[in-house]
Amino acid sequence: MDGSDLYTRLLGVSAPWFVSSVEFDESSQSVLVRVELNAEAALTCPVCMKRSPGYDTRVERRWRHL
Repeated sequence: MDGSDLYTRLLGVSAPWFVSSVEFDESSQSVLVRVELNAEAALTCPVCMKRSPGYDTRVERRWRHL
């Protein structure tokens, strides 16, 4: 099992999302896990089930787990 598979299981990531990379920065004692959306994925609204283009276009966010 590689790092991507491990973090996919730990974070509960499922299709159409996937863990694209995992990096460990020893100097800051941090782990950077990059989660991306499959480019061909068709997103749907969970309420009306209509196709949606998505709404969040931020390039990168950081989440800190204490």
